[in-house]
Amino acid sequence: MTYHGISISKGTSQDIHRETMRGSAATVDRVLNTKIINAVLQHTTIQGRALFLCLASNGARLNEMLSVGINDVDFNSHPVRMTFRGENTKNGQQRYTFVSDEAAAAVQEWLKVRGQYIEMSNAKSKKLIERGLASVKSAEDTRLFPFSDASVTAWWNDALTASGEMTKDDVTHRNQLRIHGFRKFFLSQMSLVISKEIGEFLAGHSAYLSGSYRRYDDETVAAEYLKAMHMGSITGIKQVKELENELKEKMAEQSAKTEKHADTMIQIIEENMKLKNQIQEMHDLIIKTNLVTQNKVQEMIADFRHELGIDVNDEIKEYEEEVNKMTPKEKAAHEKEVKKGSAIAKKLRLKGKPPS
Repeated sequence: MTYHGISISKGTSQDIHRETMRGSAATVDRVLNTKIINAVLQHTTIQGRALFLCLASNGARLNEMLSVGINDVDFNSHPVRMTFRGENTKNGQQRYTFVSDEAAAAVQEWLKVRGQYIEMSNAKSKKLIERGLASVKSAEDTRLFPFSDASVTAWWNDALTASGEMTKDDVTHRNQLRIHGFRKFFLSQMSLVISKEIGEFLAGHSAYLSGSYRRYDDETVAAEYLKAMHMGSITGIKQVKELENELKEKMAEQSAKTEKHADTMIQIIEENMKLKNQIQEMHDLIIKTNLVTQNKVQEMIADFRHELGIDVNDEIKEYEEEVNKMTPKEKAAHEKEVKKGSAIAKKLRLKGKPPS
């Protein structure tokens, strides 16, 4: 095809190579998981850490990540959004995806030293550049990660070896933990929380792109990603689980306290009801005692007046008749005399003399 002037991209060439190898021995890959990725991250550089955390949380292909421009990353959105331009995607369609908060933080740290890295890299590779064995890294390169896929693969293999996770297939003698495994990791993790369709859409599988664009708007996809973002996080997984356990413990503790408080409140209410009943019984007893006492006093007064030959009712009746016959002026004078007499009687009583 090259002889006939047909240009073949590197990705297509790799696909053809893979397809023509069917029937021959294939490498048995290991499955990437959080534990392995976290172990590898302990032995990589700041740029490697940022790149691998992005791959773990957005499902992009390596060549797509290496083509992303700095301006293609929207740090003002949450989650942080990355745009892959059509000329750099496998299917030629422009799309977007998101990265986790920890990946975004790692990228921002990388951007702080990116310029220094380029200068140091050129200085370090000066002799290789002079011999034509390496190219100059330009400060005008606007890519977020201005590296080749071969360099990234070398970083990954070195970190795998340093972490003790490097294993090779017994037959093909190839690495069993390839960078492509990040896509599988992303898809499997996302599918545990959100629909498979959205995960495939974010990873850029062509079969899901057009359909998902019709079914979901950007805000919906972002909201769904946020629901599952912790599943694509690596170093924060332990912290999230610790927080979940701490929250469960606090909820259990609070539940126990609430139950205890409820028992205390029930006890207080029961005691209050008992006290209220006792007060009511005492009140009833006092009223009953007062009635009995009043009756006895009335009986004693009646007996005393009977012994003196005084008919109280007749005297009261005569007194009322006399008062009713008075004019208003006479009633006022009478009431004045009654008050005066009561005051004199009170003074005599206080001095111990019986009133006359």
